[in-house]
Parts: sequence; structure tokens; C-alpha cells
Amino acid sequence: MHRFVVNNVVLLIQYAVSALVSVLLVPHVVRAIGLAQFGTLALALSIATYGALTVQYAFQLTGPRQLMQPQPGERAGDVVSRIASAKLVLWGVVLGITAVALGITLATGARVTPAQIVILVALPLAALLNAGWQLQAAGRFVAVSLVSVVGALTALGLGFSRIDGANPASVAIASVALVCGPLIAGLGTFAVSTRMIAREGYGRLRWHAPWGTLAE
Repeated sequence: MHRFVVNNVVLLIQYAVSALVSVLLVPHVVRAIGLAQFGTLALALSIATYGALTVQYAFQLTGPRQLMQPQPGERAGDVVSRIASAKLVLWGVVLGITAVALGITLATGARVTPAQIVILVALPLAALLNAGWQLQAAGRFVAVSLVSVVGALTALGLGFSRIDGANPASVAIASVALVCGPLIAGLGTFAVSTRMIAREGYGRLRWHAPWGTLAE
């Protein structure tokens, strides 16, 4: 019971700090760069979010079950590697579709900014790296929350210290601030995940045919 309460308190802190990005950072960015400029970033954010959801798929639901009910002779590293392989395939599909869409957009004469490209690439990449599902299944709620809080605080610090109307690079910095939270969370959970399976004697992540996992 004590662990259940602690885990829920940790999650509450994580979500509360992460919510500050939407509550505090986004209004600040809108005021600093203007509604029109923010609109271009918001469009990229919307598209990139769909890409991230595609890469994430439903592994946060199927992954923990596979860890708790492994196949005979299967280790945690096998489950993580198989899901990582499936996410890699989905990420490649998302990246390819994004590249084609950008090419068509540019061919029509429309403008695509570097700030938009940063967002379109970073969010699906963050989803590819994120292994929070594995950490939570293993009871590592503190680790998941810690990297999420660090990401959110980094975004807030970058946004409020570097984004203002007088800085010509504010739009570019805003794009980095808006994605650095998920990206740091992805990198952090990925680092903890690989360390966990290495400690179990599995070694590095390996390629596993992902088709059955995707079908499931």
C-alpha cells in the first residue's frame, strides 16, 4: 500500500510539472513571437503529434503484459528489443511520409521553416526512444518522473530565458523548447532501459522481427 501511494504521488508530481509547459510556456511563446508565428509551430506540433502517436502505437499497453507474461525462455531484453524493433519500423514509415509531404509542400511553393522541421522530426524521435512503459512495468516510477520533470523544467528554463520579441532567433528557440521535454524524457528512459537489460545479462538491444508484435 505504501508503494502504491508513493508511486501515485510521484506520477502526480510528474504530470503537474509537465502541465506547466502548456499552462505557462505556451502563452509566453505566443506573446513573444506573435500568434501568426506560433500558428506555424502549432501546425507542425499537431502533425508531429500524430506521428508520435503512430510510433508509440499501443506498446504502453501490450509491453507491460508481455513483460509480466513472457514466452518460455524469453527475457525482458527480448520483449524490449522486439518492441524497439517495431517502433523503429513505424518511425521509419512516419519519417518517410513526412519527407514526402515536405517535398510536395515545397514543390507547391509553400514555405516550410527549419523550426517546423525540428518539431516534425523531434516528436516522433522522442516517441521512438521513450521506454517509460518498461520502467513503469518494473516499478521504476521515480526514474520516469525524474526525467520527465527534468525535461519540463528544461523547456521552461529555455523558453523564459531565451524567447522574447527582441530576439530574432525566438521562433527557432521556441521550437526547441516545445519538443525538448519529450525528447529528454525519451533519451532518459531509453538510457535507463538499456542499463536495466544490460544488468540482467542481456547486453545490447537487438533486432527482432516486429511483424507479429505489430499485428498484435
